[in-house]
Amino acid sequence: MIRRAIAGMAVVCVFAIRLAGQCPSGAATPQSPTGSISNANSPVTFSWTPPTASGISGYDVLIGQGTSSSRTVACSAASSASTCTVASGFAAGGYGWLVRAKFATCPSIDSIVKTFTVNCPTAAPVNQSPADSASNISQTPTLQWNAVSGVSGYEVFMGISGAASACNGQPVATVTTNSFTPPQLQAGTAYEWRVETINSNGCPGAFSTCTKFTTTAAACNPVGVFSPVSPANGATVTTDKPTLQWSASSGADKYVIHVGLANPPATQANDPVVSASNTSYTINTSLPSATYFWYVDAFPTCGTAGKTSSPVFHFTVSTCPTAATTLTSPANSATNVVSPVTFKWTSVNGAAGYNLYIAGELVTTTTDTQATVPLADGSSLSWYVDTLYFQTSNPAACPTGSITLSAPTNGATLSGDSKVTFSWSTINSATAYRLFVSIDAGPFAQFSRTTDPAATVPVPSGSAEWYVEALFNAVAITNCPSIVSPHSKFTITKSSICDPHKAVTLNSPISGTAASPVTFSWTATDPAVTLYRVWISVNGAPFDDIGITTNNQLKSAIDAGTIVWYVQSFFQGCPTLNSANATFCSPR
Repeated sequence: MIRRAIAGMAVVCVFAIRLAGQCPSGAATPQSPTGSISNANSPVTFSWTPPTASGISGYDVLIGQGTSSSRTVACSAASSASTCTVASGFAAGGYGWLVRAKFATCPSIDSIVKTFTVNCPTAAPVNQSPADSASNISQTPTLQWNAVSGVSGYEVFMGISGAASACNGQPVATVTTNSFTPPQLQAGTAYEWRVETINSNGCPGAFSTCTKFTTTAAACNPVGVFSPVSPANGATVTTDKPTLQWSASSGADKYVIHVGLANPPATQANDPVVSASNTSYTINTSLPSATYFWYVDAFPTCGTAGKTSSPVFHFTVSTCPTAATTLTSPANSATNVVSPVTFKWTSVNGAAGYNLYIAGELVTTTTDTQATVPLADGSSLSWYVDTLYFQTSNPAACPTGSITLSAPTNGATLSGDSKVTFSWSTINSATAYRLFVSIDAGPFAQFSRTTDPAATVPVPSGSAEWYVEALFNAVAITNCPSIVSPHSKFTITKSSICDPHKAVTLNSPISGTAASPVTFSWTATDPAVTLYRVWISVNGAPFDDIGITTNNQLKSAIDAGTIVWYVQSFFQGCPTLNSANATFCSPR
């Protein structure tokens, strides 16, 4: 009896498994409604394509609000039907629906879900504040957009511009008002944001356009106060290459040393730079006997805005140089030299002038390194040059006075289509004048050196500031301090022929490593360029200029680290143009 019962049960199990394997698997295909229905509470007919399976006993249409998986039967139809109607229609909202095929002996089969909306709002919010592409925005901004009628709230999407978690990421907040203030943002960073409406009745949300803004940069606080230490103010030194020392400035990243005959000395593109770990600098070129003024600028890593300058000290160099020049042309024992003869010799650092002697007779005194002299044909002559060094022992003998800037007048506006003519009053005994110009509050650059109280030069468009320095290098009064004029300002309008100008193409270094000092080089692509200025950033710090040149290369000592650099091209009456950036590493 036990064996027969077990056998009977086995037969039942096999029969059940066979019937389940014969059940259909195809579902109905829902057709309509989809999209938007404009009339609320009006009859809605649902239609579908029946499956090919046999044995269907009928259909149910199940519907739910929004994306909810909870759905209830809205209407039913016979097995031969492919439609059913909900006479009462639906209230305004968003809905998802499916068709359920029913079988007498097999499990029901649900179709895919279709969606439709009834009188859903379509208006999208519009971002209002901050404005798109706005800059210098507070690190705690309030995002604002216009209110959309009929919605229950908003989801806010926000992040660093370009990040996957920004406009296309997950919402950072859900609010019921049309504004949102995020936690404090990073300084100097670009962000993007948008909002989506929320509807309580299942209607889909509408997105605003993704807009961007940039927060204000971090404040660049000045570094600590400091002072020159040695040489003591007013001291006399007996070396032509003195070591300058100063106290440390707290928070400094680097120091720039300025030395010159003027008080204060004019800043130069090649002024020496040392890192914050150094508080001394030994002058590496011989200084002629004279009184020199010096001071130091301390800079933080955040750039020039946090610069602190030391007081100006002065010292006097009292030495007697001994270097002599080397004769270069005509060569010794040269023959068939044609008159007039140009005599040439090497320059001597610190020399105030040169005496040219021919056949033992003084022929000329000059501050140049050459002189042309007519000589009788057939002569056999010897020649030599004396190098002259003079020191002003009586400061009262130095020229005095002030320079008055004449043109352009202060506040003038000039056309960028022409070169600018600068003029100023003279100083007795001045042997040369140097013209310095700054464009748009940038660093001053020497635009001209002349012996006349005027110069006509090309100047870029923008706001210009200028001054003049009078130099005294004549033999009788060498080493007298220069005289610097007051500053004056004017504006250059943009030239009508600026569009064809081109920026340079960087050549080297553009990758890899390069040890200091580095020779930066580029290809000149526009013959209208009047000057080039080279800018570098070290380890992500703000860009600083390292020099001005009319050549297509510039050599400069730089700090170790990751260097990003570019070249700024100047044009007459036109905005300057910047090249693309290049990056390399400078090893320690």
